[in-house]
Amino acid sequence: MKKRRPTIPFSGWMLAVDLEETRKIQNQKGTPAYGCDCDLCTEWKLAYKKIIPEKLLDEFGRAGVELQSPTDLYGSGSGDEERTIRVTFHFIGKILSGLNGATHDDRFDYDGFPYEVVRDNPYFSVRVIPQQETYVSAPNCEAKGNSRVLCIDMRLGYPAKYVCENA
Repeated sequence: MKKRRPTIPFSGWMLAVDLEETRKIQNQKGTPAYGCDCDLCTEWKLAYKKIIPEKLLDEFGRAGVELQSPTDLYGSGSGDEERTIRVTFHFIGKILSGLNGATHDDRFDYDGFPYEVVRDNPYFSVRVIPQQETYVSAPNCEAKGNSRVLCIDMRLGYPAKYVCENA
């Protein structure tokens, strides 16, 4: 029997998650961040619990997403005071409801599917989108039935001190 969580609130979305299939694609060899030990990936592993809002930490856990192992992570700006990064994760399931339609994010000069701004300071935005509608790398998987490969895409700006405090 497949283990499925039929309704998981995740920020502005309601999701159905296939936990068994999601576990199979976590930390998959060949994804861009797999086994990466660059400075940003190392910093992420040290500080993600402080960077992600506490409520979302629990929601990621309920969805079976391993936060210490993103599919991809890269910086769009780093300095002594602030880091700005994009982090993606993937899971198997379906979007039951939530944000949709095109929008613009002034902070990242981005037009496309909506990011929900969860927190302004330190900046944290997230979106959930079908993988086939993104240009980001994804784990190898073919979802079955009504399930799809879905992407959780986050854009963050946070104080560099978070990293120093957790190093």
